[in-house]
Amino acid sequence: MREEMRTNKVKEMMKEGKKVVGTFCVSNSRAVIETLAASGMDYVLIDTEHFMTNPETIEQMITAAEAAGVTPFVRVQENINLIDRCVSAGARGVMVPMVNSKKQAQEAVNVIKYAPVGKRGVCNPRAVTYGARGFDNMLNFYKTENDKVMCILQMETFESFQNLPEILEVEGIDSIFVGRFDLTHSMGITGQFDDPKVVEIVEKTLKMGKEKGLSMGIITLDGEDTSKFFKMGYDWVGMAGDMILLAMATQAEMAKIKR
Repeated sequence: MREEMRTNKVKEMMKEGKKVVGTFCVSNSRAVIETLAASGMDYVLIDTEHFMTNPETIEQMITAAEAAGVTPFVRVQENINLIDRCVSAGARGVMVPMVNSKKQAQEAVNVIKYAPVGKRGVCNPRAVTYGARGFDNMLNFYKTENDKVMCILQMETFESFQNLPEILEVEGIDSIFVGRFDLTHSMGITGQFDDPKVVEIVEKTLKMGKEKGLSMGIITLDGEDTSKFFKMGYDWVGMAGDMILLAMATQAEMAKIKR
């Protein structure tokens, strides 16, 4: 991993008060990542939660994102070893879904962050260019990496919202990301994003996260939806997904065809 790629451009953008847009990638396609980068996305999130992606493919996708100049994040579910390897491979952020308790939040921080914040072990993985730049370079890497890799926790159940005050006590969290689909599903009102109870949770979560100094993200459906949440105060969004965006563009063009 080239040293200049270790900088987290997304984190830097948010420090400057800029809004960040990216999307979920489920296609396992390097060509898709290159296209998304060329189309203006700030980051891509390689999604392994619901999709079949092995560690080698994740590393290749991270490498493709770096080459295309777009920040690579990875979403990993319930696999501490895979989270560890994603960070080692160079992911600039790891999103952990279904974080419902303070204990789960602490476990995520422990595997994403190095001491004294977390408990990651030190080695010479790809993220530190396999140690090829020398011992001093490695030492500097371990001193600065905690500030560059984002620990992103998803608040996407009613239980998570209820426990959010305790979750936010954990040191080392960089961002809370609201997953509205699973949130509404956990409340028995799947997809009813305009329900007053859902709107209230989305607004209160934003307020609580901001009070802790965290960057706040949320999943959005399209450009119009994205603008709405930026206006509300959210810092970054995961807009739809690569296959959803493909389907939306295809359907729009198909609708114009006269047969």
